[in-house]
Amino acid sequence: MAAMELNDENLNNRSNDQNLNDQYNRNLNDPVLNDQMDIARLHALVLFILDTVITIFCLLFLIWFFVGTVITINQYNSDHHDTAHDCKELYEQGHTHSGVYTIKPDKLPAFEVYCDMSNGSGWTVFQRRMDGSVNFYLKWADYIKGFGDLNGEFWLGLDKIHRLTATGNSSLHVDLEDFEGVSVFAHYSTFIVGGAHTSYTLTVGGYSGNANDSLSGHDKMKFSTHDRDNDIYDGNCASAYKGAWWYHKCHSSNLNGRYLTGAHSTPADGVNWYDFKGHHYSLKVSEMKINRK
Repeated sequence: MAAMELNDENLNNRSNDQNLNDQYNRNLNDPVLNDQMDIARLHALVLFILDTVITIFCLLFLIWFFVGTVITINQYNSDHHDTAHDCKELYEQGHTHSGVYTIKPDKLPAFEVYCDMSNGSGWTVFQRRMDGSVNFYLKWADYIKGFGDLNGEFWLGLDKIHRLTATGNSSLHVDLEDFEGVSVFAHYSTFIVGGAHTSYTLTVGGYSGNANDSLSGHDKMKFSTHDRDNDIYDGNCASAYKGAWWYHKCHSSNLNGRYLTGAHSTPADGVNWYDFKGHHYSLKVSEMKINRK
């Protein structure tokens, strides 16, 4: 009796297994069900790809945001903290030794200058003659850009001088020395160099000092070089007197003229300051520097 019951149970199990196999086979052969399974798998794949794309996009956005923030902070520091506007500001920050520094007077790129810190303030030097080591008889493009050695003879550049004086609150100090060791100076309470569209027109006035005034007569004159004649003379002053200056007809000062040693026979083509030593004497030292008032 027990054996018969066991056999019936085995038969029932085999019958159930057969039914499951039959159902599985029917499912495999059912095209509608297969399509539904394919759609489900495709849907899952699309969701996975979409989730991956969103994750990558979020990471790229975070990287872009981080890099942009760092650049903005660095630019802010550069514009507001790292670089002084001029030598006077450097002096006020505690830099009291004369030498080469980097300044940034406006939103344009910073540049190096020589700062004279010897007179209780910071003066930005833009011209120096001292030994004849640098040729100053150069072209318009050279005078715009600047040339020479900041620790020796140099011209800072008209573009930079304009940037330093554009606010209209600069004074000019000119130091002069002859070959006999006599030193004099000329100070001007107003000094502005216009932009390129004005041909770097000079505005100067308010003289004081002991060198006598050989610059105010050049007020409102455009800058000239031998290849860019902007003077009001029929000829070319820069070519005639071997310099580059705010010539009129032609000059009472020519501090960018030829470096000659003292008295010279050729008229007015040296480092001349007429009201100090005349047109036939070339000075040993000339230094021009500006300061905010």
